[in-house]
Amino acid sequence: MDDIGDSILPARDFVAHTDLACFESDPRTHDAVPRCLEIISEASRHVSPEAEARHPEPPWKQIADASPRGAAMRCAEARAASASTGIAPRRSAMGSSRPSAMFASVSVGSAPPRP
Repeated sequence: MDDIGDSILPARDFVAHTDLACFESDPRTHDAVPRCLEIISEASRHVSPEAEARHPEPPWKQIADASPRGAAMRCAEARAASASTGIAPRRSAMGSSRPSAMFASVSVGSAPPRP
């Protein structure tokens, strides 16, 4: 949970008073924010069920899926489902690993209190 809290504030600072056009045109911010989201996403996969129960307000699954790794996992799941059913996966099921899509996909609310 420390990694989550430690990455939320920098991500917020990077995008404070920034619209999407400015975000996409600034290479440093364009690289830094997805990295913060990646750290948050990865750390959220290691939050214990007890901590999730104590802090039910964050959308834990959405946070875990908001990184390139999460997008790859969704893509693999969609392909596996397609193979077993014969139905092609919807493009939306495969997600996006574009930084601007990740920027818009997770609302970075207040950090959960540290245990």
